[in-house]
Amino acid sequence: MVDIRDSGFKGDLLSKVAKQADAAELFWITKQSTPVHFEANKLKEIQSRETSGIALRVIKDGKIGFASTTNLDDLHVLIDNALSISHFGPIAKLEFPSNMSYKSLEVFDPQIRQLSSEDLASYGRRLIDGALNYWPDVSWDATISKTQVTIGVMNTNGCNAEYAKSIFGMSLNGELIRGTDMLFVWDGYSSCKIEDLIDDVVLSVSEQLDLATNTVPSPVGSLPVLFTPEAVASVLLSPILAGLNGKSISQGSSPLANKLGEQIIDSRFSLTDDPFIGMAPGSRIFDDEGVASKKVPLLVKGVVANFIYDLQTAAHANVETTASAERSLGTPPSPGSAMLVVSEGDSSKDEIIKSIDNGLLVHGLLGAGQGNMLGGDFKANILLGYKIEGGKIVGRVKDTMISGNAYTALNNLIEISNKAEWVGGSLLTPFICCDGISVASSK
Repeated sequence: MVDIRDSGFKGDLLSKVAKQADAAELFWITKQSTPVHFEANKLKEIQSRETSGIALRVIKDGKIGFASTTNLDDLHVLIDNALSISHFGPIAKLEFPSNMSYKSLEVFDPQIRQLSSEDLASYGRRLIDGALNYWPDVSWDATISKTQVTIGVMNTNGCNAEYAKSIFGMSLNGELIRGTDMLFVWDGYSSCKIEDLIDDVVLSVSEQLDLATNTVPSPVGSLPVLFTPEAVASVLLSPILAGLNGKSISQGSSPLANKLGEQIIDSRFSLTDDPFIGMAPGSRIFDDEGVASKKVPLLVKGVVANFIYDLQTAAHANVETTASAERSLGTPPSPGSAMLVVSEGDSSKDEIIKSIDNGLLVHGLLGAGQGNMLGGDFKANILLGYKIEGGKIVGRVKDTMISGNAYTALNNLIEISNKAEWVGGSLLTPFICCDGISVASSK
């Protein structure tokens, strides 16, 4: 049986393909994960999963072919598929990178690999018990997991690179049902090293419940809204990232296509893709085409500084790649961010709340409900949000919808908080308060 960890077999495979194609690239990934799930306050299941696979991209007669497989004992089918598809594939503008040097980066903690299923279950039990101690009437779900991923790239131009990443993560979700009222709270984190932040997660969800026990009528109209880091990700950053994507730039569909060097939003807002933050799950030594990672300022004081490109979209735009290729095993590369960082402001979250006479604090949205994503429009129901009145949070709002435009909102910026928080291991952002957000009843 073929072992994907065997470098000799990958070299032989590439040599075989090179005889039939003008250029070729192998991308492989192995993943071992152990998630432990708790449901309704009790341990539900402990799983152990291991997957591996390889993808082949070829350039033949000026066109790109792509195929992938998890069946490593049937690789001739992989080769045949990639070569066959190349007849109908897109025209190749890219050139695979040659051998490169890479910066050292800490994204692997061997102690994570040593965690047993019992260790993970113990973390989960502490998480559930801590939450029950505050709120015994809530039904709590939790997931604690360890993951080890190895990613590698090899091509006929001499690139041959591989690195391993470890991830330790936990999440806690609470559901409180009172009659027809359903309340959901959640928090969690992930890191490339073991971090015991159980008390922080429990305190976070407990505070969400404390603020949500009193239900109040929502204000309506054009109002100031303070977005938590999670809401910043779904409402404000998603459309902006779509506009900065090199694919939409090359297709001419991005509203930012001709805005390079122009100020498009408030000068207090800056956004950087920084893949060199140690032990952050979003960080990486090279992108998924083997190009050495680089720090990419995207918006600098509201000015469009760069777009994100992979090799193909960069070639279309006649620029260099920003080492922003990402892909899954079954899809070819496309531009994507690694580790996004939003600049911090000057005021604390509490100070911003005190400055709001009538508005909302939005924590979670139902489906994010984006309208015209590329245009920056958003429209979504609030899953968890609070009314701010007289500089204080007075209760949770229900049946409430917000809508607006991300670019307009960030041009109506009130304040950015002075402390950034992690969202999903690949975003570090503070709270952001914007004026003029449309708030309405969704009933």
